[in-house]
This record gives sequence, C-alpha cells and structure tokens, in this order.
Amino acid sequence: MTCFNRHIKVMLVDDEENTRKLLKLLINWEELGFTICGEASSGQEALHMLDEVQPDLIITDVRMPYMDGLEFSKLALQAYPNLKIIVLTAYEDFSSAQKSVQMGVSAFLLKPIKRENLISTLNSVAKKIEEELDMKQEYSRIQEQLGQMRELLQKKFLSELLIADLPDDELKQKIQYFSLEPIEKQVQAAVITLRGEPENMDGEKRILYSMAAMDLVEQFFSNDPNSYVFSDHLSNIVVAYTGNSSTFESAMERLKDILSSKLQGRVSAGIGTLRSGLHGLSKSYQEACMALKYCIIYGDRIVLSYKDVSMVDSDKAEQNKGLDEIAFFVRAGLQKEAVEAIHRSLVQQSLAEIEDINAIRVKGINIITLLFNIAAELHVVLPTQEFGKTYMEIINLKDISEIEKRLIQTANELTETTRKIRKKKSCQQITMVMEYINEHLSDPTLGLASLSAHFYLNPSYLSRTFKHQVGSSIVEYLTDLRIRKAKELLQNTDKMAYEIGAEVGIPDPNYFGKCFKKYAGCSIQEFRKRIGNSNP
Repeated sequence: MTCFNRHIKVMLVDDEENTRKLLKLLINWEELGFTICGEASSGQEALHMLDEVQPDLIITDVRMPYMDGLEFSKLALQAYPNLKIIVLTAYEDFSSAQKSVQMGVSAFLLKPIKRENLISTLNSVAKKIEEELDMKQEYSRIQEQLGQMRELLQKKFLSELLIADLPDDELKQKIQYFSLEPIEKQVQAAVITLRGEPENMDGEKRILYSMAAMDLVEQFFSNDPNSYVFSDHLSNIVVAYTGNSSTFESAMERLKDILSSKLQGRVSAGIGTLRSGLHGLSKSYQEACMALKYCIIYGDRIVLSYKDVSMVDSDKAEQNKGLDEIAFFVRAGLQKEAVEAIHRSLVQQSLAEIEDINAIRVKGINIITLLFNIAAELHVVLPTQEFGKTYMEIINLKDISEIEKRLIQTANELTETTRKIRKKKSCQQITMVMEYINEHLSDPTLGLASLSAHFYLNPSYLSRTFKHQVGSSIVEYLTDLRIRKAKELLQNTDKMAYEIGAEVGIPDPNYFGKCFKKYAGCSIQEFRKRIGNSNP
C-alpha cells in the first residue's frame, strides 16, 4: 500500500476489453492505494482523454491499432513529462518494450500478467511517484526559504546602500538582482525614530518594541508597490519611496499618528528630497537624517521635510568642512588632533550663533552622528556609548562646555579603538607579506616594488611598517631568508651552486656568491668544506 496522501489515479489503455477487465479484477486497486480514473481502447483515444482525466499512471498495451503503445507513450510523455507509464507486452514484443524504457517508460510487464508481478511493479512505480512528490514539496519549501532570504538580503543591501560607497558596476548589478530599478529612476527617503519608550524596558522588551514598530510600518505600506521598508545601521526605520512626493509626505503624517497611538511613544520622522541615479537613495537618506535632527529641537511627534529645514542649514559647506576634518583625524586614530578639531568646530558655531544654544546642539548632533557613523563603518562597538542615550544627553545639555566634554569623551574612545584596529590591520598585512615572500622565494623579481604592487600598498608605507614590525628591511629579510634556504640546499642536496642560486631567487652566480659570503660569513666552497668535515 502506498503512503501517498491520495489515491494514485490510473488509466488503462488496451484495445482488448477483456484485458482491461482482467486488470481491474486481478487486484484490489483501492486497497493498494490506486483508483482507476479512465479507460481507452486506443492510443489516440487515450491522448484525447489525458487533459480531462489527468492520470498519475498509465498502463498500456504495446500492440494496438492506429497508434501503438510505444508511439502513444512517446506523445504522452512529451505532453506530461512526470507521467508514469507501464507497458504490457507479449514475449515476441519484448525487445520493443525494452526500448520503451529508454524513452522514459517506467516499467514493462510480460503477458500473461501475474498478480504478484503487477503488485510489485505498481508498488515500485508508486514509490517513484511519492519520491518525486517529496522532491517537489522540498523544492517548493526551498524556493519559499530562498524568497524569504532574498527579501532579507534586499533589506541588507538597501541598508548598505545608505552609507557604503560601492562602485557603480556593483551597484547596477545588485539593483538589477534585487529588482530595484525604480529606485534608480526616482526615490525619496524617510527616517523614522521612536522616543519615550517605557523606561523599565529591558533589552528583550526594547527589541520587541522595535519589531512591533517595524511590523506596523510594513503593514502600512504593504499594498503600496512604490515602498521599501528596512532598517539603517542605527536601527532607525527607513522607508524608500519611488512614487509621488506629496503622496508620500501625506502618508508619513498618517503613519506618524498611527505609530504614536499604537505604541504610546513619541514618533518623529525626517524626509529627504526626491532624488535619482545610483546614489540618489543615499543622498535623500542623508537629507532625511538632517531633517530628523531638527525634529528634537522643533518638538517631538512631528514630520519634517529636508526642504523645510534646508534654509537653517544654508552654511552646510562650511559645516561639512569642519566635520570632514574631525572624520579624518578620528579615522587616522589621531586623538589629540580630533579633540582640537571638535573644539574649533564648536567655537566657530558659538561665534556665529552667540545666543543660540539650539545651534550648538545641532552642531553637537552633527558631530555625534558622524562619530557613530564612523563606528558603524568600521564595525566598531563602543562599550560605554549608546547612540540614542548620547543623542538625548546633547539635546538636554544647556552649556557649551558640557556638550564639548560629551563629544570629546566619545571621540577619545573611538579614536583609541580606531588606532588599535589600524595597528592590528597593519600586523595582519605584514604577516601576509611575509607568507607571500616565503611562498615565492624563487622569484628573482621579488622585492619592495613587486610586493607593493601585489598588495596594493604604498611602497614607503610598506617599507616603513615592515621594518617597524620585523626589525629589518624587506631587502635584508628577503636576502637572509634566501641564504638560509641556500644553506639547507647545500647541506641536503648535491646541486651546483648556480642551481641553488636560481632556486632561491638569485640566478646571477656572482651576486649569489657575494650575498652568501655577506650573510653566511664564508664562501660557498668554505661552507661545503665545513659540511664535509662535520659529516665523516
């Protein structure tokens, strides 16, 4: 009996009615898990019935008028490749029946048909049908998982697209893969943040709170094909919208009210301008973040568009100059210089806006956002820092010196971490260089120039870093290694000196001799004599 979740449908095809009757009476079809769904007296009639009957299995005779069983099987399998067919054949047609297996027929039975042979063959075919069904279900399950994975990867890519400076070719390829072509034509970004969650929330509840917010946003835009909902690296909810700008801004106002009501929190959103091109989303996102900063100053539970606050930010070029300077020193791990740059930036802002503490707060928010963005880019977690908490501290501080002190605390921690990362990275680079030298010792062109080109490093940087970490220059290290290898070969082989020189990357015999004497303290001949004397 089969394990099929329904009876397997069987069609009988034979020009002799008695044979069809015999087949039906020979076994208990229902008990074995089969049901007779149709009968036909010729291959032609059977072909016409296939669409209507939709059998899983056909039992057909070989010899029939008008269209024999083999021709019928061939045509049936062309129309329904997953169909299973058992061919009935007399002994004299046995060779023809064997050929039928090659074209996809599942099995054949010799006449006269024996009950045990029929049952055995049916069970074998049923097993194949069940296996194929299992494979089909597994394939569907995998396809569903891949669909879910693709959605997650799409969200991850969109999040990376906000801050990563990817090459245009790679961007185009990924945009095409994730079917994000509308974003390239036009897109507008909104960034949503929630404040005032219950103070007693632990880590798990806070995560669930954020997930609930994300679910509400996804539900809100679920029927809008112009929307893409995901998170940025700071766990803010981001909406990328490719439709009408005014429609989007109205929708964000409604969404803000829904989130505030359902989550009992203070919801703010910043909206960037409509952009186009490969980097349009990133630009609109940056504008949305800028607008979001002003939400705190102008009040929570508000949706602000960048175009509404851009006049306030008209001196952006000058501000960016100061931010670029801070970013440079932090990334370089230069703690003192980073602190001085922060001080200069705040002093300039305070001179420009003498009595406006809000302007200083905005500058502070710009700097703290910059610092946390750098940390995210470097995949650095600041142990004593939390973006949201630091953000709110700066908003609530009333004294410029306190704002500066808080910014410097974060900058010091980040520059120290950056310095350690750079040191570790340079150690890893030198280890890779040393491994490469060991593996390519026989290459006579091996040296500072070729190593710099291979590892895409500045020659001066490589030379300086190598000597600092290894204690010798690349040339000294390389030559010493080659002479050590030459000593091994002189001691363990009978090769000529010029052969050994070529093998260790010094093919010029004269130069090899000079290098050997300098680093070994004796000539090649003297070294061989010593070896000979020590091995009687």
